[in-house]
Amino acid sequence: LIRKLIPDNAVGYVPINGKKPGSLFDFVLCQKNIHPHKVLLIRVGEFYETYGIDGVMLVQWCGLNPMGGKPKAGCPVKNIQQTLDGLTKVGLSVAVYEEMNDANVQGDGGKYNRIK
Repeated sequence: LIRKLIPDNAVGYVPINGKKPGSLFDFVLCQKNIHPHKVLLIRVGEFYETYGIDGVMLVQWCGLNPMGGKPKAGCPVKNIQQTLDGLTKVGLSVAVYEEMNDANVQGDGGKYNRIK
């Protein structure tokens, strides 16, 4: 997976459909630039996803499988505590982002909000 990382951005990954403004990946890239030393876990439906170097961390330290052989990994919502424990046990810091259904919630003004 390390060989599939790219040096073009803080995440180390670009999805096949690119970096479209306003996309989930655009949000992830923005947050990674704000929190470069944290593993980002982004909730997408009933799953938490990570991309690039963060995906490699989940594969390495949590025993998860990469998604599609790419530097991308995730876990079901029901396994989030186990995943957090695996990452923090080795000294990694994590930022968890939850989907928000109400556009009026505090946060970035959009669909996601970070749990502090």
